[in-house]
Amino acid sequence: MNIRNVAVFVLLTAVVYPSIASEHLTPLYTSVLSAEESQVQSKEQLALTEIASASQSNESMSNQLVARNTHVVMVSERGVSVLERTEQGLIKRHEEFFNVPQYNGSQQIFASPDGKTLVWPAGNGFVELKINADFSASHKMLSSSSTSGYATSAIASDSFVIYRYNESRYVAYQVTNLGLTQVGELAAIDEIRNTNLIFNSKDQILISSSTNNWPNVAVIIFKTQNGIFKETARHTFTTDYSFSGTVYDTDTGRLVIQSYTNSHHLLQINSSSGTIESVGTTPHRLVETNYYSDFSGVVSGNYLVTNRYQTSTLLYRDGNTFRESKRLDSYSGTMATHFNSQTGQQEYWKNSKWALQMFSVNQGATELIQERTAKQRGLPLLDRSTMLSSDDNRLVLIQDNMRVVLLALDVNKLPAEAYSHEISETNGSIGYNSQFVKVGTDKYLLAESTSYRVVNIDADGKVTMTAAKGWPQSLGYHLSDLQLKVKDGYVYLTSYGLAVLQLKNDVLTLIRKFNDPTLTTQEHQNILAVVDLNGDLFALMPAFGKIAKLKLTDGQLSIEKVGTMPNVNAPFREGRNRVFAVHYPESVLVLDADQNLKISAISNTSVDGDYYQKRFKIARSFQTHQPVFLLNDDVTGIWQKLTLSSDCCEPGASMQVIDSHLLSISNGNRQSLKVFKINSAPYLPTVVSPILLNQGVSSEVALAGFLQDDEAQPLSYSGLSTSGFTIADGNKLKYDGVVAGKGNVLLTVSDGELLTDLKLPFQVNAAPALIKALPTVVANQNAQLLFDLNDYIEDPEGSAISFQPQTMQGIQLSKSGLVSGTASGLQAMTFALKVTDKAGAVFATNLIVQVNAAPALTGSASLSAKVGQSFAIDLNTLITDAEKHKISLAASTLPAGLNISGAVISGTPTSSGSHNIQITATDELGARSQVSLSLNIAAEDKKSGGSLGWAWLALLLLARARRQH
Repeated sequence: MNIRNVAVFVLLTAVVYPSIASEHLTPLYTSVLSAEESQVQSKEQLALTEIASASQSNESMSNQLVARNTHVVMVSERGVSVLERTEQGLIKRHEEFFNVPQYNGSQQIFASPDGKTLVWPAGNGFVELKINADFSASHKMLSSSSTSGYATSAIASDSFVIYRYNESRYVAYQVTNLGLTQVGELAAIDEIRNTNLIFNSKDQILISSSTNNWPNVAVIIFKTQNGIFKETARHTFTTDYSFSGTVYDTDTGRLVIQSYTNSHHLLQINSSSGTIESVGTTPHRLVETNYYSDFSGVVSGNYLVTNRYQTSTLLYRDGNTFRESKRLDSYSGTMATHFNSQTGQQEYWKNSKWALQMFSVNQGATELIQERTAKQRGLPLLDRSTMLSSDDNRLVLIQDNMRVVLLALDVNKLPAEAYSHEISETNGSIGYNSQFVKVGTDKYLLAESTSYRVVNIDADGKVTMTAAKGWPQSLGYHLSDLQLKVKDGYVYLTSYGLAVLQLKNDVLTLIRKFNDPTLTTQEHQNILAVVDLNGDLFALMPAFGKIAKLKLTDGQLSIEKVGTMPNVNAPFREGRNRVFAVHYPESVLVLDADQNLKISAISNTSVDGDYYQKRFKIARSFQTHQPVFLLNDDVTGIWQKLTLSSDCCEPGASMQVIDSHLLSISNGNRQSLKVFKINSAPYLPTVVSPILLNQGVSSEVALAGFLQDDEAQPLSYSGLSTSGFTIADGNKLKYDGVVAGKGNVLLTVSDGELLTDLKLPFQVNAAPALIKALPTVVANQNAQLLFDLNDYIEDPEGSAISFQPQTMQGIQLSKSGLVSGTASGLQAMTFALKVTDKAGAVFATNLIVQVNAAPALTGSASLSAKVGQSFAIDLNTLITDAEKHKISLAASTLPAGLNISGAVISGTPTSSGSHNIQITATDELGARSQVSLSLNIAAEDKKSGGSLGWAWLALLLLARARRQH
């Protein structure tokens, strides 16, 4: 559950949220569970470990470019970079950031023809940058620029005019191979104050154009003589046209006073004398763009870049007109042109946050020749507002108005450009409401309302993106409120209905439009989303209060069951077996046992952000601009704010989850980023029911079966203090089989960094037990034993019990607990009883069975007697009991004249012969034996008389009397 001891309590009443309260009724949860209620308590839910960091290079900032045959210089407001042009590519030779604000560059850089000297205004002066032979660089403030002033001339590549207001004069400068040179100055006469100045450094002509006396447009031309500007010509136009700029083509000497209409004034200027050769009008502008029409400046050559309204435009000469070829706003990058005298080709350079690129250019056609990518030059500028993550966070799409880029983490865990393309008419931008979903191994679908693209990653990790493709015709051209769900190779698309598609050969094919007779046409059209809950797909129709469990068989989509859901009309985001209705407050919906979607909880902590493992939401508070980390409680579904021990993110920083890492992007002037490894604490993905154990049975339970670690780190367990339980093999919970009852096993789980206190409930099924002491069971020799153990052992819960059957010396113990049989030996027996109840609890004890031996013949078995003579024999002299038990005797087949009384056989035989007498001897415990005696009766001896027999009988009686005493 990963629940802190924090209560985020949400009170919903009909007064505060009347519409919500009536619809939601009473949610199951209104707050997260307390520490006492929860089964797991993490000391820290989330840990961030910084593993990589980088800061933005000067190259990826908004730079003014100076390109030459041997090198390229990039000057930003923060620093400078110098790149050498080699056969191996563009190599950075120098980079520095200006720590002193007075060196900060401006939007205009002036450069010498060889590109080794650069000058730009900074503060009230100028900074000069010198490029050395090894392409290192040094800079300084120019002492000649100490006088306060500001630039007044229109933009040119190597020259400018400043107004020194302390001296009330205009000064023209040109950057040459020797450095910054003053080429002319002009007193600030009233006629040219606050006018538009254009300086042609090649011919050293200064032109002032003014509309101060409208509708008259006054043009005054100056040319330097000995470092002083002298007026050489002037002309005044009278016009009804609105003034939009003065453009001077120094190659042809044409000066065009452009207006917002179709007629423009034209002056032809002699470059040598500075005089006006002719005056007229023309229907053609000198600079034609699709974006703006008011531009003042110097133009020359066949290609040039103009800067106006924070926009750079590449122009090419078309006869007497310069026409627009490319356009780039300053946010997306800057441009420059250069004619390479070594190759004889015109170069067009473009710098953006993603790359520095050089193209060959021929009017509107460009061809990429050389490039320095974001990966080569360091960290690109990452704009949080343009980011779109794939649903598995592996790739992040970023775009501006000129480029689409896919970022992934490189081997150093830094974001690197994996794919990019220029935005054009044939390869357009991607809508910000697009969905970026994984549809297969190394395959993604980038879908928007009018088209889709497929992103592929090959075996070498190369990323490609297909051109935009329209949706299948039967779906329509424009799909509003588009929602996608991918499962088992099919794409479920909802937009005014539900359709099933399949992606083959990077083309989406419509398999079937969903139409089930269970639903009405209106219900079909109002399916807002398809979500995966507990492994099954459900279509959501909140407007009708319905949810439909879907089943796909051989491409046929049908409804398996229709349930209910609340009418929460909001965007849906799928969580871990739950659905979030993203509005304020946020509803948490879960399935009940009958497959109905119910309100589980209401949460007012619904800051939108990026998911990590669907358990964490990483966002930024739009009120405080502070990073926000939220945990979704595994039981209640309520989002709760976390406080991290590591200070990962600056206020205002943007955050993005990428490839199981956190990317934190600062939004300062020089952007920097940090990449953190995300580690979340082990948790219980579901509520754990009591572990059922059986008393008398020691057992082991794999702890990994309960816990989950999203980073799949090995877990270790410690701190166990619950009686009857130990940890075995480092990851198993061992029960000793003795402890009874129920309770909680308390232990600590560690993933190597974070600790979680785990509380696992258990319940022990009590074993069968004795209800009275077991006696020693006596088995009489030669007698049947019958003893029922159920009279002594019962189960406390009343469960049926069974005994482990066994046999010993003729005595059997049955499964039902009956001890029976006849002992086959005289040794005592010990039965190890194992008594099990129906659930498996075991009671073990011993049952002792003693064998009582039967009386045995210990004297002679042969006896003799005579007919007519009295006979007596005491059987106790012949048969004895080993345990000294009293014996009872019975005789059968006695000869005529003999009887048994007690243990004495006596009488006077009446006939001779051999007789077999059967004696049954039984001891007082019941052991019984059969003894055979042989009695040989001799015939009567006529001579002996009877007196001797009576004497013998008297003697026998006397002997018996002595033995009994």
